[in-house]
Amino acid sequence: MIMKSNRALILHLLPSLLATGITTARTADAPLVEESIVSCLKIVQDPDGETNVRDGASLEAKIAGKVLSGGPVFVDPEPESGFHLVFLDKEDDLEGRYIHGSRLQAVKDWKAFGPEGDTGRLSHEGFEAVVKDPAFVASEHKISTDANGMVLVDGKSPWGQDGGEPNRSIVLSVSINGKKVALPAEATENIYEPNFSTLVLLTPGDPAERAVLMMANSDGAGGYYLVWAFENGVYRGRAMMMP
Repeated sequence: MIMKSNRALILHLLPSLLATGITTARTADAPLVEESIVSCLKIVQDPDGETNVRDGASLEAKIAGKVLSGGPVFVDPEPESGFHLVFLDKEDDLEGRYIHGSRLQAVKDWKAFGPEGDTGRLSHEGFEAVVKDPAFVASEHKISTDANGMVLVDGKSPWGQDGGEPNRSIVLSVSINGKKVALPAEATENIYEPNFSTLVLLTPGDPAERAVLMMANSDGAGGYYLVWAFENGVYRGRAMMMP
């Protein structure tokens, strides 16, 4: 179900998303990531190490939670009173809340680097990422349905599916300058149906200092954009957006 608070972002992106889709197709002249998508991706930057997420677009609004500095968020690119509507995870309590624009860094000027074909592998200046897609094993999860008959995996709607049971899981491994990056289980929790050829690295310069991995995944209907962020060789979080 699409939350009411998502409508502004969806309407802003819909023409581009309908035109390009969640596909694996690229041409020599096409950008690795559509500008309209990059404009909605921000990196949290706060000297306190984390920033406030609020119930409303005001400093007086209740603090609903916090996001780590260096972590990624998808936002409505049009601010309201200096605040941006935030989208992290459709099951996240902070979905559809607000972060002040002064705590968000744009990535529109970061350089993009693509994968090694359709292998799920990407390498650039010491940054190595490998995505694998083992078969989804239903017996390892609690499978149920919601009131509308949509499949739930461990109580959550699976990303990449449009109401059905997942087919392929996502396993991610990352190393930077030969050192494996520790990834929590949450980094790949409840995300499915990877499209290897959509794997992209975004970085402002040295990926050992700042890097974002992005994918556009889907089973054909339940398309979504996924990003993982890294700062100084440390994993800083993930964010997803569904068109």
